[in-house]
Amino acid sequence: MEKEIAKQLIAKLVKELNEYSFSYYSLAKSLISDRQFEDSLAKLIELEKEFPEFIDPSSPTNRVGGYVSSKFEKYKHSQKMLSLGNVFNKEELLNFDKQIKKLSGLKTIEYIAEAKIDGLSIVLIYQKGKLIKALTRGDGVVGEEVTHNIKTIKDIPLTIDFKDDLEVRGEVFFFDKDFEALNQRQLKNNNKLFANSRNAAAGSIRQLDSKITATRKLSTFIYYYINPQNDNIFKQSDALETIKKLKFHINDKYYVGDIEGVWNFISQLENIRSEIGYPIDGIVIKVNDLNLYDKIGTTVKVPKWATAYKFRAEVTTTKLIDISVNVGRTGKVNYNAILEPVQLCGTTVSNATLHNAKYITDLDIRIGATVKIKKAGDIIPKVLGVVKDENFTKLAPWEGVKFCPVCNSELINNEAYVDYFCPNKKCASRILESIIHFVSRVAMDIAGLGESIVKKFHKLGILNDVSDIYKIKDQKEIILKIEGFGDKSIDKLITAIEKSKTNSLERLLFGLGIKNIGFKNATIIAKRFMTLEAIMNLKMTDLNNISSFGTVVKNSLINWISQIDNQLIVEKLIEAGLNDQYLGIKLMTNKLVDKTFSITGVLSQPRNKVKELIEVNGGVFSNSLTKNVQFLIDNNEDSNSAKHKLAKSRNIEIINEATFLKMLA
Repeated sequence: MEKEIAKQLIAKLVKELNEYSFSYYSLAKSLISDRQFEDSLAKLIELEKEFPEFIDPSSPTNRVGGYVSSKFEKYKHSQKMLSLGNVFNKEELLNFDKQIKKLSGLKTIEYIAEAKIDGLSIVLIYQKGKLIKALTRGDGVVGEEVTHNIKTIKDIPLTIDFKDDLEVRGEVFFFDKDFEALNQRQLKNNNKLFANSRNAAAGSIRQLDSKITATRKLSTFIYYYINPQNDNIFKQSDALETIKKLKFHINDKYYVGDIEGVWNFISQLENIRSEIGYPIDGIVIKVNDLNLYDKIGTTVKVPKWATAYKFRAEVTTTKLIDISVNVGRTGKVNYNAILEPVQLCGTTVSNATLHNAKYITDLDIRIGATVKIKKAGDIIPKVLGVVKDENFTKLAPWEGVKFCPVCNSELINNEAYVDYFCPNKKCASRILESIIHFVSRVAMDIAGLGESIVKKFHKLGILNDVSDIYKIKDQKEIILKIEGFGDKSIDKLITAIEKSKTNSLERLLFGLGIKNIGFKNATIIAKRFMTLEAIMNLKMTDLNNISSFGTVVKNSLINWISQIDNQLIVEKLIEAGLNDQYLGIKLMTNKLVDKTFSITGVLSQPRNKVKELIEVNGGVFSNSLTKNVQFLIDNNEDSNSAKHKLAKSRNIEIINEATFLKMLA
């Protein structure tokens, strides 16, 4: 074939296939059959192999993946990605409207209300019409580059008809049917099921191998145009339509009008949310006139010209098939409901938490009963109660478990706990769960030692306690016999294990799985006592000065360090070369020891700087107003913020920034 003919044919196929893809993925219209599409794609692949010099950057063959990254590079966003404030009812929505009118000085405001997609935020950056970079939200200031993974998503254009630079933002998500298909594949391959589509989308975009991302049928809705006024666009609704004309996928379910119309739109969408076919957890309400944004302004965290209405948790009913019992790392017995599969918030739910034995008996939950379930925060399924119909009275009341289902030890409990515990420290389930916790991301963060691998290693006798993790390098010959393991994967795992030795003390302390010592408490202890040796020698009197610790926490820590088995584990870990020092922010003074602060409103310096001042002077910072917070820093004494009001109702002392700085003087 002549080169010129090949060039023309490649260009023609690229154009046609991209049009077919746009129509199918963005407009839900099939212009040709799947077979015709595959035949045309195969022809294009063949031509590109023969004439690689004519490969077009926008070719659909660039979506198959295959790029493998060792890490994700970080980039600063051109504009900070703010969070949104929340409203939960009509009264709060009307108050939002009043505030907008007050700040803008206008009597009537036109709003745009858009469905809030429950997925992963992304940023797409184009130069002269070509996609050059894609970033995750990250912390809102800095995101991770995931360009090669984003290119595998078929509804994202690789090139657009736009001469200048363009940045748009949106959400990556799964349609319900595609998420269901993904979990069916996971089930077929004996892999762990994804708990919800949001986690699955986030995990898919953060794959190091883009081929894996390409196998997952991700979708996008683009909804935000950076600096639209530069292109003579002055309304958010016009920005959406411009995005659509550039062949991005937008969500057509939006409303433009006054606040009463917004409320009607919210009510309609909330009633049909389970029928929409993709996950939404609320409605985003924005002022439609972009020129008002600067006048209305923002706080440090959220824009004042926008808010999000959060849907109530969805509730449904299904049959309780069984109650499963398992034992955690501390010996705590957990109960889960095995359910007849049912759709809830866009996912198929087949199990749910039942908390503890008292919860089951108090609600009189019986196997075989119809139960009401909801998703707490639209994430964790929870059994709310039973439907006491005719069938219910025929069912036998549930009898509590008296012996550990794994080691058969008699379960114990005491007045301090509602829960029952397996007292056997050698219980296989406790050991296994303690290792899984130790290697988790929040603890020692050992990549490659996932739950399934830990279970395999435990079954083979390679892992019998957490200290055995650091002997894995001596078990290479045994591991090589396990299906799926080769020299490269073992070396990668050993590298991750060695790297974990350099973690700061709070990660190790949390990883040890001491009852009632979460990551926050582990950090307080590590920062206060600085070394593992000092912690292992603590006495109750040493903890009395930590006001945020109650008797239960103190007793748990002292009890744990006094046990010989635990002392031996610590010795083994130190011998293996683990860091036993606190590497975080060092204390400058003890002026704020035993004082807990929270912050709201605008300060004269970045909030992170004030947080650092609190921590280096021995204080504790809390994002939310927990029962331990003693001071709320707020420069606006007449503030109407929810946090300010809550602090007043709880008699938390409200101080301004100047008063806070005097405490350090």
